[in-house]
Amino acid sequence: MSVAQLRRPDQASHLIIRTKGELYAVYEGNRFLRILSRVTTYLAKKHNGRLAKQCTRLLHRVNRVGGAWDLAWSAPSSAVRQALEQLFRTHYGVHIKASVQTTQLVCQPKPASPASTVITVLYQFRVAFDALISLKLRIDHPLDTVRCATRQLRQHQSVLRQGVLYDGTQSRTPVGYYRIQNEGVTPQGILDNPGLPGLLRQAARAGGWQSRDLAVLELLLCSGARVAEVCGMTWASLASADGHIDLRLHTKGQGLVPRKPVVLSSEAKRALLTYLQRERPTYDEHHGGFTSWLGRRQWTPERYLEYLRAQQIDPATVPVFLTHRKTAHNPDAFQKAAWSRLRRPSARGTACGQLLISPHHIRHWVINADLDRIWAAHGQEEFRSVEALRAYVQDMGWRSWRSLQHYDHRGAVTFLMQAWTRALEGKAAPAVTMNGLLDQLQADGTLPPPVSFA
Repeated sequence: MSVAQLRRPDQASHLIIRTKGELYAVYEGNRFLRILSRVTTYLAKKHNGRLAKQCTRLLHRVNRVGGAWDLAWSAPSSAVRQALEQLFRTHYGVHIKASVQTTQLVCQPKPASPASTVITVLYQFRVAFDALISLKLRIDHPLDTVRCATRQLRQHQSVLRQGVLYDGTQSRTPVGYYRIQNEGVTPQGILDNPGLPGLLRQAARAGGWQSRDLAVLELLLCSGARVAEVCGMTWASLASADGHIDLRLHTKGQGLVPRKPVVLSSEAKRALLTYLQRERPTYDEHHGGFTSWLGRRQWTPERYLEYLRAQQIDPATVPVFLTHRKTAHNPDAFQKAAWSRLRRPSARGTACGQLLISPHHIRHWVINADLDRIWAAHGQEEFRSVEALRAYVQDMGWRSWRSLQHYDHRGAVTFLMQAWTRALEGKAAPAVTMNGLLDQLQADGTLPPPVSFA
């Protein structure tokens, strides 16, 4: 089989790995792969089944790139090395650079994978070839001299990571969280990207999400809440709504009463009502009694709450989002049932490509969008900015504004609050201390000017 007849190396290898006791059987279609089955069984006994499957898939991918079904264990090191170089270059965005004393993986200007992924893949390849040597299938190690140039691999992350905050503390929060791949690599930062909701909706539709998961996504996009807060929402959240607030969510560290106010967007209202009316009744144990109680009246959330109170059922004990087992939805189920589809290599054939983002990253994006709006509205008026930020911190359920600094990727809001705190601690007149401070910093180029976020 020639290289031209093989699939591109960035496409998933369609292997079927079956287990029977401690034995593993690997198939490609209907063809049984004896050597890979033996290698997988050996690695599962020595390490674990998950690592064994990952190493097996990597060896199979090398064989496909090299154009021979047994390349990884029968070809000389030069041929295997050539296939590995092509695989690393086209799929992971790094190339193998040989020098006099060492051989390193060097990052390309626009890498296709983060450094942590490259390091992990290099480790898995070493484990796989060690297994081939232990099973007497090879006598040499093609990657024995290859070292991972961690510093060079992570150079591209310097732009995506905010190293030190304004108060000198170390930040673990990346500035750029996600990338959406379609054909090539398209980095998308967490800042200045108002098109993220559209990309996520497009990915969810392409992934065939249920109405429940679409409603969860819309709530994440409009509230900036944690995934657990949305998935674990009960009918008490809707019962606590008032004239200006559509619902309230439980927040971390604030007890059992939902306190966080959420104003739903039009998309979130539509998605939530679609789920409550069409999909949720199938898994709702109270639906039969509610239908009889409702009669010919139209279904509304208010009437469902009225029914729960009439039956003396506490709304806080009735989940909004249910699984097919009629149990409460949870973040792990959301990750496995819905979000994992967007992160599979097979998703690269969809309209938006493979999605490399976790649900918690949406929280960072929403908070930064809210901070941009506050900054655009009050950036020239320090006092109003501080008051608006205090109100925002209270709405988000934080005890102190310092919880905000790990979400503030621009740093302007953090700097403002730190300067304000120092002024109060020094017992200086805030009006004298803060007047014109941000204007001067913007003129000096220390802070960016106020921006508008559409």
